[in-house]
Amino acid sequence: MFLCERTDVKYDLNRVLTEWENIQNSVKWYRDTQTALQFAEGNECPYTDPCGSFTNRVSENVNREQDIQQIVPDYKGTIFENIMNEWGAYRTRVLCRKKQTTYSLHTDVNHVRFHLALVTNDTCYVVYPQREKLFHIPADGYVYRMNTHEPHTVMNCGEDRYHLVWGSREVEEMELRYAGY
Repeated sequence: MFLCERTDVKYDLNRVLTEWENIQNSVKWYRDTQTALQFAEGNECPYTDPCGSFTNRVSENVNREQDIQQIVPDYKGTIFENIMNEWGAYRTRVLCRKKQTTYSLHTDVNHVRFHLALVTNDTCYVVYPQREKLFHIPADGYVYRMNTHEPHTVMNCGEDRYHLVWGSREVEEMELRYAGY
């Protein structure tokens, strides 16, 4: 089973960063570490309600991460909307791992997440301690597929790191078909 691997899909990182810079001043951050590009109908704040631990986000309108698929208006007509549409994305966020910090060891609700590194450094790693593996996701424009069912964390030994992260309905459906469902 894969842990973290590069896909064949590549985006123009300069365009992504330029459009992100144009939007950045209008977005709100959840605890300075996440901002949402998608939300669920009925969210009070589309930028922050989908962020943080998903189990704390379950509500009348949100029973599963796939329910978080409405595009925040700031991202309409941008490359971010294109990416979300191409991937059948849900719960898309920009995650910031502040300099010299780490997440706790965890697994995610869904089994696969996709990462597009916007800004990173050579000393930022996805770590799978039980497998004794670590991976660096470079800011090279490629999308990386990450196994989030395995216990993992992210450690950032350098400056702030920003990743665009999402789940994908199409990929999940495709993987279920291959598994015989």
